Amino acid sequence: MTSSNLYKQLDKSLQYCSFDSRKFLPRDKLDEIITKESIKNELPRSFKDHFRSDGITDRLVQGARKLVAILIFIGERGAVKKIIRDDGLTDEDLPFRPAKNTDNGSIVESARGKTVRSFVCLKSDAKVGTFLEKQWLFLAPVLDNTGASIPLDSQCPLPFRDVEEVKGHYENTVYKAELHRSHLAGATVSKNGGKIMIAVKEFKKEKYFLKEAKNLEQVRKLHDDNLIQHMFCCERKTKFFIVFPWANGGNLKDFWERNTNGRQSRDLTLWCLKQMLGIAHALRTLHGANFRHGDLKPENILHFDEGSPQHKLVIADVGVSRIHLQDTDLRAGPTTTKATTPSYEAPEVYLHKKEPRSRQYDIWSAACIFLEFIVWMVHGVGAVENFAVARCRGEPEMKAWFFIETQGRAEIHPAVIQAITALRGDPSCRRGTALGDLLGLITKDLLQIQVSDRAKAAVLYKKMQDIVLRGKSDPRYLPAIDPGTQELAAVFQKQEILGEMQTYTAEA
Repeated sequence: MTSSNLYKQLDKSLQYCSFDSRKFLPRDKLDEIITKESIKNELPRSFKDHFRSDGITDRLVQGARKLVAILIFIGERGAVKKIIRDDGLTDEDLPFRPAKNTDNGSIVESARGKTVRSFVCLKSDAKVGTFLEKQWLFLAPVLDNTGASIPLDSQCPLPFRDVEEVKGHYENTVYKAELHRSHLAGATVSKNGGKIMIAVKEFKKEKYFLKEAKNLEQVRKLHDDNLIQHMFCCERKTKFFIVFPWANGGNLKDFWERNTNGRQSRDLTLWCLKQMLGIAHALRTLHGANFRHGDLKPENILHFDEGSPQHKLVIADVGVSRIHLQDTDLRAGPTTTKATTPSYEAPEVYLHKKEPRSRQYDIWSAACIFLEFIVWMVHGVGAVENFAVARCRGEPEMKAWFFIETQGRAEIHPAVIQAITALRGDPSCRRGTALGDLLGLITKDLLQIQVSDRAKAAVLYKKMQDIVLRGKSDPRYLPAIDPGTQELAAVFQKQEILGEMQTYTAEA
């Protein structure tokens, strides 16, 4: 194999990462191209006897594969003997940098602090500069799934491909990307067609990055499968980002939209109840660790679809939550977290703005989501959307709250009362069924105006567990649901909104 051919193989195998506008050589391609045989064929004839006699080729493949590739790439295969064989340099010495002290004749120093004079064999400062520049093509890191924080050099490439922006925010931007599979070590993450898809959350300011990374580190220690686990964090000069597994099933809202037609099987009903049990378990875990989510909504509940029956719902955006350091439910001062969604906000946010927010805030949000879950199971996604419109009440910002504020007091929204009444009249939600018991749990223990009247997360989990266990053992407890067989209540029908008013009215 000629030098030209080996160089061409390396060059052809470079991948481009649009995330940082850099190229990198995947690790598996390095192993495939730089082999014992290709090294023997590549070295000048005068070196071969030396290399054959002391087994240097084995050592090159085992510990200096990147160094060999770099020297071949810059057209300096003759430097292999001096730099690697004679000086004993290995890939552990990468990256090299210009020497801070050149009094001893050293041109560069290694990552391990070695001062290296053998680079004089490159004969010119330009060649040394080329080496220092091109070495980064071969230094994309091998990452893991342990939540580690990884400092990166500003020149270090990232092993990401097919990067696309999916969501922008004034504090951060989220990208969808493929992590090259030869650059992932450790635990397996969600795969799609053999590809390892990731969500890259890039932060515009270090303080937001550090805050979220700290919270996510705490969440990982909880070891709850229904709470999102970040894979790793990276810091690169002024760039800060956190990487998560990509939820190829989208979020809960996406799931509702994709699966909304036809008869709902008992298996699907049981799966939905299990997912609500998982959410309850996650809240019990969070609250037990003095951790509050603070922004539960369908868009923050991700669907990891790895094929039935493994697919599951996972709570995301936990990193923007606040850790409660006190053992009591209420902290000493008012809550300052801004990352909330009005539709699922609890009434105390508006009635007691200056008071601290309890973890029971999450219970209200969960109640709203569970109620929408039932509406979807019984009537489909169209009814969920129409129900939201019915709750808007002609508000200037058209926010679909589940409560109304009247003269400084809060009440359950009339449209919510209408929805619950309509569901109770459906055979699938009658008393003594799983959905009927879930509806009773929502109305009696969760969707309560007074914070003290809401069930604790541990109670919610226990009652959801009872529903799921009975559903597993008693098929009659899980009636099959056939959307469209019952007359649709007005609250679930399409609403016409005119300006700040709507044609739907509901009796309190």
